[in-house]
Amino acid sequence: MQATSLTNSGADLLTATTGGIRSAFLCGAIISLGAIVAALFIKKPEPRAMPAEFAPGH
Repeated sequence: MQATSLTNSGADLLTATTGGIRSAFLCGAIISLGAIVAALFIKKPEPRAMPAEFAPGH
């Protein structure tokens, strides 16, 4: 979308492509930051007790 709008406004192909790539990386960065924030709200499961039959020892 960014590359198309830059091309329609008179920018050359290289400038328009660079603008589109920059927008794509910006969107990727925003999505990854959202994933990091969401990961902070995931709770770790409680550790379960190991059954006696699997306990270490001889």
